[in-house]
Amino acid sequence: MPRNIDHRVEVLVPIEEPKLIRTVKAGVLAVYFPDTVTTRRMMPDGACARRKATDGKKDFNSQERLIRLIRYEKEEPRRIRSRPHP
Repeated sequence: MPRNIDHRVEVLVPIEEPKLIRTVKAGVLAVYFPDTVTTRRMMPDGACARRKATDGKKDFNSQERLIRLIRYEKEEPRRIRSRPHP
């Protein structure tokens, strides 16, 4: 699969809203950090090494997990509770 390394743009922005910080930490980073399939660690010599599962745990693929979550949300959308008007 070709990679778009030369022509891509990456943008960083500060997240200052406490609720959004919690969402990113609990929702996004919590899925990516335990990844042992797509994650690579850059070594001191510049080479990349695959991160391995430890303590007898199975490999975990964050991208597959996120795809499953999205499919679940589409099949079982969260019900929005209507609030009574004052």
